[in-house]
Amino acid sequence: AYEDWQAKDEKLNALWPKVRAHMKSLDESSAKYFPEQANGAENLLKAQRAWIEYRDGQCEAEGAQFAGGSLRPLITYSCMAAMTETRIAELQSLMEPG
Repeated sequence: AYEDWQAKDEKLNALWPKVRAHMKSLDESSAKYFPEQANGAENLLKAQRAWIEYRDGQCEAEGAQFAGGSLRPLITYSCMAAMTETRIAELQSLMEPG
């Protein structure tokens, strides 16, 4: 489960600079006409930081049900892998043509 999460985390980390660059590009394009709305990259960073906190807290809570047992890491890392996979799809969708 840990290795699965690590693989998905590496994929997320490889995707992140691409999504961030895409959002910065959108900000630059819209800044001329809508400067007050050219904050997509900033909001993306804020969302990503909040998501990491949420993922970690949620998965630790799920694992806590098995405190003291050998099942706890499996539950925690499986949760982290699943949530990371979902986040990858969310980030990829930001780069799809609107």
